[in-house]
Amino acid sequence: MKKVMTLITITVLLLTVVTSACASRPDFDVAEITIRTENYYRQMDRAVASAYNGSNVKFRLMVEGKPSEDEASALFNEIMALFDKYSGGQKFWDYYNGEFDLNSYDYGVVYTAEKRIGKELVIEVSQ
Repeated sequence: MKKVMTLITITVLLLTVVTSACASRPDFDVAEITIRTENYYRQMDRAVASAYNGSNVKFRLMVEGKPSEDEASALFNEIMALFDKYSGGQKFWDYYNGEFDLNSYDYGVVYTAEKRIGKELVIEVSQ
């Protein structure tokens, strides 16, 4: 009986360790990933700003004029792809939320987008 209880205890402990390891977030250096993404756009003389508060990444990209909705979608997806790329090819957005906006020099914020963990990117036209 004692062997059975020991075996059950060991099994439960192993399952707990395996489950918690699978559920944990990868050890991303979010500051470094954000800086690299900003630098990508700065090399093209684009103004950017970003912030990170522990679970949400905010990213603003300055644009000329008013891009079309398709152009805005492409820019938001490019930003998200860069975060994935600079996180070592892992799916960054499976672990963090994102808030994005495209800010026009002439019109202010023209598009916003939100990416929540487990959800699709939602893009809204600003009024």
